[in-house]
Amino acid sequence: RAKGQGRDRTIVAPPGLPRQQSGRRCVAVSPGSSDSAATSIVRTGARQELASLPNRDQFTQRLDRALVTSRKSGWTTAVLCAEVDDFKLINDTFGNDVADELLTAIGQRLSRLLRPGDTLARTGRDEFAILGESAADSSWLYTLVPRIDGAMTEAFVLSGVSIRTTMSVGIAVADNYDSPAMSTDELMREADDSRYHARSARRSAVRLADSAT
Repeated sequence: RAKGQGRDRTIVAPPGLPRQQSGRRCVAVSPGSSDSAATSIVRTGARQELASLPNRDQFTQRLDRALVTSRKSGWTTAVLCAEVDDFKLINDTFGNDVADELLTAIGQRLSRLLRPGDTLARTGRDEFAILGESAADSSWLYTLVPRIDGAMTEAFVLSGVSIRTTMSVGIAVADNYDSPAMSTDELMREADDSRYHARSARRSAVRLADSAT
């Protein structure tokens, strides 16, 4: 609903979405502003920064190499697939330009959480993936996951709006004791499936392949 120019505006879930899944997922406050040259520059920069992230093909190529290395070294390799909750609602409400700025800001926050050598990629319109390699075990995941949730807590201040949203995360791990060794396609499929189940269970959820958190 909108309460006048410059007043708080809350995005509500479209009809048919279960009430418990709408909740706090996407809240926006609009101070009221007009497009300007500065705004156009920001939006152009957002598109360029998004384009600079590895895509899904480049990500899977890096995962190929990481799995080969892990088999030789005995390290653990993990893939996290994350999806922005209710992104279509945000895009339909504010348009592609603001949506691109939001994705860029999310990418920036996620990149600050990575360890040296980790890879962040944009694998879909509203999807990101993180490749973690060269770890002795998967314990680092249990510190990364709450940090991702924490990174989404603060509102994203964009061109004229402040947006709060969450992410659903799926995780798949290839341990050094897996036999037979997992392939790139299998690991990606497990992470994608886990993300899908996390999103279906509830927004702002995390699911580890073969278990749930």
